[in-house]
Amino acid sequence: MFTGIISKIGTIKSVQENTGGLSLEIEAGDFLNDLHAGASIAIDGVCLTATRIENGVFSIDAIKETISKTTVSVYRVGTKVNLEKPLRFSDGLDGHLVQGHIDGTGAISKIEKKDENLVITFKISGELSRGIVEKGSIAIDGISLTVVAVAQDTVSAALIPYTIENTTLGKKKVGNKVNIETDIIGKYVVRYFSGIKNSKSFVPFI
Repeated sequence: MFTGIISKIGTIKSVQENTGGLSLEIEAGDFLNDLHAGASIAIDGVCLTATRIENGVFSIDAIKETISKTTVSVYRVGTKVNLEKPLRFSDGLDGHLVQGHIDGTGAISKIEKKDENLVITFKISGELSRGIVEKGSIAIDGISLTVVAVAQDTVSAALIPYTIENTTLGKKKVGNKVNIETDIIGKYVVRYFSGIKNSKSFVPFI
């Protein structure tokens, strides 16, 4: 479990194909000081397991399912990625509850500058939009953001100067793909009401 508060921007150091998918090495420096092999790390919002940590670099394996549903497929040597350590029970919840389980990808369709802030609009599938509400929470490339507006096939979010400076999202361009995880509470609500709609005998409990 994560919170969507990015603590480090890492750099892809190597990308190699293997029989199950891809093996990657990511340079992260002192971000790794209190982590060990087997730890979960959110990479652009994707929860992956560190298979090795050595000299400020960690390795991960991405299976074909992960590659097909996230932006891991477009990673190249030199790509910058957002990194977050897993939430501990003693930590504060500064963002929102993020599982690291990507629901799908979107593409940047518009970037608007509003004073010192940016409002970015993303093209998404209609299926994704069902779990998104205006003023609700969304994780985009692992960053906890507040939804400015949502339509059938788009969602917009605002970036403050701190987010622009300390994540990769403020450096992206129109057309770039991003990972999207909708709010876990929204998912359960959609699932619940889908059950009511599709079941004649379903008795609501709220």
